[in-house]
Amino acid sequence: MVARGFERDRRDTAALRFIGQIIARGRPVSIAVVFEERDLTRVPKLYLLKRDLELPNAIAHIEAEDRFCYVREEELVLDPLDARGSTALCLIKMSEALDRLAHLDLTAEISKEFPQHWLGGKIYVDLPQKFCGTAQLYVVRAASKDPISVIAGDKHSLSRLALSDAEIRGIMAQTPQAQA
Repeated sequence: MVARGFERDRRDTAALRFIGQIIARGRPVSIAVVFEERDLTRVPKLYLLKRDLELPNAIAHIEAEDRFCYVREEELVLDPLDARGSTALCLIKMSEALDRLAHLDLTAEISKEFPQHWLGGKIYVDLPQKFCGTAQLYVVRAASKDPISVIAGDKHSLSRLALSDAEIRGIMAQTPQAQA
């Protein structure tokens, strides 16, 4: 990793973490590569460090904490006896996936992978049938029940759940980029 221009981030002692950049379609993308398994039995994780600045419209294959899913675990076989080759292969796959993310319409892939991220949880949609625009995912956490996920155009949909103004403000505070 160091030979490829990455720096070791020693703040993370549980894993090997490297900070650097990958060029995606001629533009640098700041990333962190985390090897949780030092013996290369699993692919390293890839995190986008400046997603809002470098890939502001990217949403496909992005998980919590801006982790980017660049390959399915079963699609890439790593050789622990060839750490250099396995690491180079991972960097190639990362670069290819970032190229696709930066310049292709991945709407079909988003819809295909959407159900796996919710692990069978219910999502309620409160949008008009011909809605066009930006929607927001709100997570309503009741004290004694499982969270309720609501996709809506704005916070006014939350009032249909018989929530108080204080409860709605609390949800808004916990919702990234929520618009009042």
